[in-house]
Amino acid sequence: MNLIWFWSRVVNKKIQKITAKLGSRRALLGVDAGILIAFFTVTMLAIYLAAPLIMSTLFSIIIGGPNGIYSYLLELPLIVAPQDSNGTIGQQLGIPMLRVFSLMQTIALAMFAVVLIVAAICYVLENFRIMNEGTAANIIMNSVFTLILIFACQPLYNTAAAAINLFVGWPDVGGLGLLIPSGNTIDILVGYATGGIGTVALPNMDPFTGFFFSGILIMLVASLLMLTLVMGVTRLFFTGVLAAVLPLILVLRLIPLTKPFADTLLQDLIGFMFASIMASIVLLFGYQVLISANLNPLTQILMAIITLFAAAYMSTIFVGKFGALGMAAANLVGGAVTTAAGAAMSMAGGAILGGGAGMASRLSRLSGKGLTKTEMLNQASQGFVSGAAPGAVSGFLSAGGGGRGGRLVMGSMGMRGLGRTVVSSMDMQQRSAQDFLSNRAGSTLSAVLYKNSSGDVLPSASPESSALFMSELDKKSSEDVYAGYVVANYPELAENLKDLRPAGLEIKRHLQSLPPEVAYSNWHRAQTHGSLPQEGRATFYQNARDEVGTNKETVNTIQKGIYTPNLEALDFSPRFAIDT
Repeated sequence: MNLIWFWSRVVNKKIQKITAKLGSRRALLGVDAGILIAFFTVTMLAIYLAAPLIMSTLFSIIIGGPNGIYSYLLELPLIVAPQDSNGTIGQQLGIPMLRVFSLMQTIALAMFAVVLIVAAICYVLENFRIMNEGTAANIIMNSVFTLILIFACQPLYNTAAAAINLFVGWPDVGGLGLLIPSGNTIDILVGYATGGIGTVALPNMDPFTGFFFSGILIMLVASLLMLTLVMGVTRLFFTGVLAAVLPLILVLRLIPLTKPFADTLLQDLIGFMFASIMASIVLLFGYQVLISANLNPLTQILMAIITLFAAAYMSTIFVGKFGALGMAAANLVGGAVTTAAGAAMSMAGGAILGGGAGMASRLSRLSGKGLTKTEMLNQASQGFVSGAAPGAVSGFLSAGGGGRGGRLVMGSMGMRGLGRTVVSSMDMQQRSAQDFLSNRAGSTLSAVLYKNSSGDVLPSASPESSALFMSELDKKSSEDVYAGYVVANYPELAENLKDLRPAGLEIKRHLQSLPPEVAYSNWHRAQTHGSLPQEGRATFYQNARDEVGTNKETVNTIQKGIYTPNLEALDFSPRFAIDT
């Protein structure tokens, strides 16, 4: 009969365990799905509401609005000192271009001696029919024309560049407005590219569609604007470099061996100048399409994005060698923006999921333990914080933020990753709550004894004083030992221990099993803790519990067969961990 009763109990417990496990999994799946749906809904709503501010920040502050688009994609820098210290980037390049141009002029004039030597060598080689007749004469005749161009190339380039700037610009940036009448054209293009939710409120996207596409549009337009910034700065830099080294390029064209390279550099400069005109035409054409054609909202968005993209990439079309650099910049910027956005969203999602699961798990473990509302809120916040940190890290790594290639994790892979975050956070909080509740006064006093015993021997622990202490300890009753060690120095522990005589006896036996110097140091070290504030003693208790394993090993190395106090059996302190 007893055997049947025993096995019925075992089977009943097993069934209860399986049922609880299945129930927890169903609850977990429900919590997981609910948190994920709520997170993505709130995130999409926040992005939709914050889209105008985000786009205005990107377009106005980072790019500089329509004037920034002009400077990065259309303007040509001049080899003159700017009149305004707060001018555009193209204007600010005037001073370094002027300095480099003056240096290149000096070097070009000095290289005329090299050109004359080359002409003489060519003349000698002509006599041996190694080179075509007239090569030396052509070099000398071209040298005269080049000498004139060395001094005339600066005003010639400035005139051509200034004429192009007048042609492609609008009055606000010093242009004539022949192609683009005003900066409002650029505003409208960017407004259409953001679906009417960004810098310009356009009625081309209804709120429902904007709600679901705002996140995609922000990432896409952010990448495009950052690409405009990178490509524009690169275009201005190389245009300025090629214009500044014009004197050297002209001289290198006189030498037969360097003439092909010099011609390529000159063609690149002309390509950058012509690309500015074509970029402005592309912007004008895209603007006319958007305001004239009857297109659906998605086509309008794509048309505006393609217009901005084509204008930014126009330099790569007319300057062939600039194309590879442009593609590298595009990959770099696009990957960086996508990775940053994906990592940020995954970190936020992981933090919310991990924090929510950690808070729920900790509260479920502490419910019914007699905690007040304030204590429950404190434990809930601790559970959320401790669960949010690993959740954010997990979300960051799942998004490829650890250097494994940027991607925004969605679909089943992202759900599984976030689900694992919930599970690990809940398990961690269950262990934390269990460990928290297992901190009793008796186990804490045992940890305190080991910690006081494992410290260094006090300087005052001489053989004589230690022997005298052991003699006095033998004469003390268990109650006196308890009062002198626990009540006087650890009142929080004394309030939660019952049966004072057995507790004092355990402490006395532990001290008597130690070497006299160690026992003396233990006792007198404890006497210094009574004057500590309550917060200081709470920290000491926590440190003692954390180090109990190490301290036990330390004490065991001091003397084998040391007496282990059994104070846990005397414990009656269900609220000790909460109170301290």
